[in-house]
Amino acid sequence: MQLNTLVTNQASVTLSTSKQNTSIDIFLRLFELLPNTYEKDDATGLVVDHSRTASPKTVQTITQYLTSFILANVPEITLTPRRDGTIVDEPLEPKIEKMLQFIARTAFFQTGELVFAAYLIQRLVEVDVTSGRPHEKWIVSNSNIGTVLVVSLLLSNKINRDVPIRSSWWAKAFGIPLGVLNSSEEYFLSQLNYEVSPTDVRVASLLEKVLDVCSS
Repeated sequence: MQLNTLVTNQASVTLSTSKQNTSIDIFLRLFELLPNTYEKDDATGLVVDHSRTASPKTVQTITQYLTSFILANVPEITLTPRRDGTIVDEPLEPKIEKMLQFIARTAFFQTGELVFAAYLIQRLVEVDVTSGRPHEKWIVSNSNIGTVLVVSLLLSNKINRDVPIRSSWWAKAFGIPLGVLNSSEEYFLSQLNYEVSPTDVRVASLLEKVLDVCSS
């Protein structure tokens, strides 16, 4: 089963691992930046720390990285076919940024969660690139990129929070049938062989870069 649709737009950036900071070191550095301001959010039912929600600058930095990575590796991802047979070239970056800003604002995503979602998409693109499948059968494509983004964010939320947001919230927020969302999540994980550890050195490297840019 393939992932379904929701946004649109090409993937080879290799993250540097020259610095030997561990994921724990980086995440501690992130969590020490701001004081705690916990309160219950009525929309999600979660007790959240609003002070640690990813800032617009952080979202923009992650968006730029993710856009560059996808555009460098996924052919013709900005080309969107219309019902009348025409093909429109639509920019990818504003679509990704709009979605990440929405998630940061409504689901109170922290920097680490957004970075981990970007890492999951990078892993999925790597699967496509090394699969030997023709481009039209790749998972990350102009017809699937929206759902890929949603599922990566959902998985990051599940993996990084003790009490994650329910799948039904994600389905309603993005207009995806819950059954489709659940099967897409399972397919995404299966393509990564269920290896989605937040302690991967590439996660720490990317998070460090984002923090450095946002603090400069």
